[in-house]
Amino acid sequence: NRTTPVEVRSDLRSVGQERLNHRQLQVLSRLQSLEFINVREYQSLFNVSEITASRDLSNLFKNGMVHRVGKGRATHYRIG
Repeated sequence: NRTTPVEVRSDLRSVGQERLNHRQLQVLSRLQSLEFINVREYQSLFNVSEITASRDLSNLFKNGMVHRVGKGRATHYRIG
């Protein structure tokens, strides 16, 4: 039973003590239809630096919202 992107945004605005930013909300919505995303794709999609992309994705991983697969440059993130 999948949630729609609108439901995802409203349900996931805050996780514990942390609030998700607009990029994180959008990538969670996109990951409903994408297989995975990596840091370079995130950078390109949101026009952010490598460190910002990495921090945003790591934050989603630490909060249990995405799974991290691979190591180093081969790391990608997926819903699962």
